[in-house]
Amino acid sequence: MVQITGTDIDPSSIILKTDSQVVNYDYDPINGYLTYLPSDFLGTGQHTLFVQAADSAGAISSRMWSFTVATEISGALHANLSLEVNGNAYVSGDTYSLGDTAISGNPTIAGTGYATGFISWDSINSPFLGMPQSNVAAREFPQADFDYYKSLAEVQGNLFSGNLHLTKKTQQSGVLFVDGDLKISGGTHNITAVVTGKVKVAGSANLAAHADSFLVISKDEVKISGHPTLEGVIYSEGEKVEIAGDPSLSGAVVSKGTLKVEGNMTVIDSLAPETPVLDQPNSPTNDPMINLTGLAEPNSMIEIIEDIQIIATGPVDASGSFNIEINLPEGSHQIMAVAIDSAGNISGPSANKDIVVDLTAPTVSFTNPGDGDVLIDVVTVEATAADNFEVAKVELFLDNQLLGVKTTAPYTFDWDTKPLDNQTYQLKAVAQDAAGNGYARKLL
Repeated sequence: MVQITGTDIDPSSIILKTDSQVVNYDYDPINGYLTYLPSDFLGTGQHTLFVQAADSAGAISSRMWSFTVATEISGALHANLSLEVNGNAYVSGDTYSLGDTAISGNPTIAGTGYATGFISWDSINSPFLGMPQSNVAAREFPQADFDYYKSLAEVQGNLFSGNLHLTKKTQQSGVLFVDGDLKISGGTHNITAVVTGKVKVAGSANLAAHADSFLVISKDEVKISGHPTLEGVIYSEGEKVEIAGDPSLSGAVVSKGTLKVEGNMTVIDSLAPETPVLDQPNSPTNDPMINLTGLAEPNSMIEIIEDIQIIATGPVDASGSFNIEINLPEGSHQIMAVAIDSAGNISGPSANKDIVVDLTAPTVSFTNPGDGDVLIDVVTVEATAADNFEVAKVELFLDNQLLGVKTTAPYTFDWDTKPLDNQTYQLKAVAQDAAGNGYARKLL
């Protein structure tokens, strides 16, 4: 959302471009907000946003920004088909399957299980800390921009054609593109491996993600066994991801196919939720009850913060939307929002939003003419108005008929009395502030 400020903006002059392409937008001429919702996935990486506008006199102003799109990963285990967890695995975070989730053995899942199908387990008690939720709405599969990370590997000179084997004797660092299969059997590596073929991690390898929390991005299946220590996201667009043994993962596993976990694996969801988007509330307002809306990681919790104080909390629904009502005293406020997932990870703060609550009506009075004056010809009617924040307008009425409106001081009106009959009339000045509070003063 972009705010265009100025006077007399010509809406037809507004041009919005992303990555040099003209795109459609919604424009609110009252508040000046320009809203753009992409019709398709914006690839991971850096993008540009350009906006241009002109006023009615033809004066043109433009501005360009750059922004980065990252892949949003929600939960510790994400399967786009079925999910199986067997043995004594420990999972700190939520699980999700676009299908059924089957749990057997004695795993512990310190989170909530979500599935579009059924969730079943063979133990007496539920393995989930939260209440499992079956038949939920389908989520979009997270998108990792394969070509973007390949381009990073090319810049770093890490393009490999054919199969690659990393051992304890070969330490690697950076973004690697492997046009083939990748096997990692040992060693300490700080990498993001972008692989067209199969990935196999075994032994006691110690791996940490190099770029954007991604450890592996594979077009094919991924198999993990042994007892490696992994930090980052395992991402596969293949038919399956299989994990056995007792590996330790601080991050998440995302499979476009099936996901099967066996043995004593430990998965700690250490990925902070995406920074929430907090919509700009109506401001200034004369209603202290403020309805806050926005977007955040699905099924997380939102904290609304003013200064360093938490003033409200509320849930995010499965679609990623939240709606929280707060009660603010009169005055100027600056608030922000953070998201907290089921594993306790905390997002970065949203952009600050300024809110003015104005419960006090403005004052208005006549300085000319005086009450009971006899008027002839053209009379300059003068009024003064004041407000604790800002006077939006002053209206002048003659016997409830509008004579004129002024939005800035001085609040003077030229009133031609010659067409009127000789009798008593009532003048009324009405002042209104930007929050909608009004006050009237009458003059006979």
